[in-house]
Amino acid sequence: MKLVAILFIFMFSFTALSAKELKPINNVSFENWAAATAHITRGMSEEEAAKVLGVSLKDWEDASEKWSGKLAELMSEDINIANEYGNIFNNPNVGKFANSTKDVSIESVLKKVPTLDKHYEIFYHIDAYPKDDIEAMLKREYGLNNIAEWVQVSAHWFEHDKQRNGFYIKGKATEKQIEDTKKWSDHVHQITTHWKKIFAEKYKK
Repeated sequence: MKLVAILFIFMFSFTALSAKELKPINNVSFENWAAATAHITRGMSEEEAAKVLGVSLKDWEDASEKWSGKLAELMSEDINIANEYGNIFNNPNVGKFANSTKDVSIESVLKKVPTLDKHYEIFYHIDAYPKDDIEAMLKREYGLNNIAEWVQVSAHWFEHDKQRNGFYIKGKATEKQIEDTKKWSDHVHQITTHWKKIFAEKYKK
């Protein structure tokens, strides 16, 4: 299952399984791995993260590699895992990082993906990309250090888009709100159609 499809679904879907049910790797739980990854993305060193977790740097590196490898598989099996990952990544002062004073803002990643248009460019690039090295492509083309950064910023822009289209869902729309929402929907449709076409042609077999 395409990672891009998984990311799209997790913004709007929920199931019962909790990430807390997953077996830790090298004494690093899923929650603590996601929180550590988020803090490292924001500038914490791996050595410092390992210290907070109470494991050796070697065990952290091994656990991180294994959790990273399992993430797409876990999300494809249970959408709630993706939802929990996104929540932890955006608010990573949880688990063993609950008392962290590190800056957890999304600003540094938003500088790389500053608009909804750029988000959908990357979204449809991933969807059309024919190779398995998606993480390398994200770093090469967009300066994103890893898939975790993409999940974080994608969650932000999906939520932004959902809120802009939220008037219909709430059922309390004024005529102006309905008009504004339609304009927004038309705008998003133009963006998505544009990038779908661009990357379909770029990777045409």
